[in-house]
Amino acid sequence: MKIIADTNIFLAAVLEEPEKERIVQMTEGHELVAPDILPFEVGNALTSPLAIKGIKTAATTKDIIKAVKTSRSGER
Repeated sequence: MKIIADTNIFLAAVLEEPEKERIVQMTEGHELVAPDILPFEVGNALTSPLAIKGIKTAATTKDIIKAVKTSRSGER
């Protein structure tokens, strides 16, 4: 089954948010698809002043770069 992964789900998994394990369990064995604009949505989410307040303090520049690179490559 194809599952459409939106920016929030993607970021929760890549940035090691508490929901990551549940996301992985629910998507295991399924094909994840995302819109072509996902890298732009990730960039927007990470640079928005409101989003920055929501990102846990452990999210570093390294985490953000990893999120953007992963969104471009389609890795899980």
